[in-house]
Amino acid sequence: MDAQIKRKTALLLALLVISYVFLDSTTNTISTETSFKTTSGINKTEVGSTNISLDSDTHGQTTNKTTNYMSDGAVRVLLYYGCSGSTAAFQTIVKILSAHGYRRLPVEHELHKPEFNYLMQEAETLIQESGIKYSQDDVLLKTFEMFNEQAISSNSVLSFKAFYNEAKYIDKLENRLFAGLLRKNQLDSAICFAKDCFEEGKIGYSVFAENGTRADLCFQRRSFPGLKLKVQLDIDELERFLTEWIDHDDRILNKYEDLISPGKIQFYEDLFAFEYTSDDNTFQESLDAWASLMKSFVNNGVNMEILKNVLLPLKNTRPYPPPHRDIIQNYDEVEQRLKMTEPPLDYLLRR
Repeated sequence: MDAQIKRKTALLLALLVISYVFLDSTTNTISTETSFKTTSGINKTEVGSTNISLDSDTHGQTTNKTTNYMSDGAVRVLLYYGCSGSTAAFQTIVKILSAHGYRRLPVEHELHKPEFNYLMQEAETLIQESGIKYSQDDVLLKTFEMFNEQAISSNSVLSFKAFYNEAKYIDKLENRLFAGLLRKNQLDSAICFAKDCFEEGKIGYSVFAENGTRADLCFQRRSFPGLKLKVQLDIDELERFLTEWIDHDDRILNKYEDLISPGKIQFYEDLFAFEYTSDDNTFQESLDAWASLMKSFVNNGVNMEILKNVLLPLKNTRPYPPPHRDIIQNYDEVEQRLKMTEPPLDYLLRR
């Protein structure tokens, strides 16, 4: 290779290094960074990304797309309670945010739990040095601020899950946005509680579907998605649980309405109904539910076409949940009790 060709090659490589600032491993894109001002005059950073490979969703669908990522400094929090389907909902939220230009900071999605929050010790040390009295909530709040600084500096957004009762201290953050999730069928929540050994196993326990022997895998059963389990339910504890949680959900809907506005709390079943059918009306209803859930998370409103493109590959991809008779070991006993409650709760049974 002569000297002229070598010089041209070196120049080309130098231009490539300058133009492509970093490789975004999350979306397999090469990105360039520019600054801009919003109409309100607030400085932000926009990351223009050009997809150079296939970006796969959770069902193996692939798309080629160009995305402009931005950081608006807002912390996005999905409020939930255990066994409400929050993990699946949060994963979809992350995809919808990304499609709208909000790339999530890659951290644990349950930062509200100290055991999953690696900044707890550093944050506590900083608070101790200030000499003020503090609680664990104060330490968690400090970590959220620190994580958000990382997000802003990397043109990302911080988003995570938290329990509803934790919204009180998270609301102290200067710039925070909330969405809320509930489970419509509390019997499904009770079955999940029993399988995961929540409430110290008072509601019931899991058994192997094949032979009916006690499983006691608790939360670890989630590591074996193909394992078939049933539950043996304590009918007295079940009635207590269902009665309390139906009332609990009603209170949540009223208490957190203003905090979550303009978005609205959504039920897991409504959000994911479209995954079990090819019906277009059901898809539209789920689409509307997702748009309502995301309304507080997306500046300038949810783009329905973008939302549709995210959800459409998931349409009719899962088998319908089995009837409760196939899941509950002592189904006849449970059915009889639910018919006798006041008011009757047998409407929760999936037949």
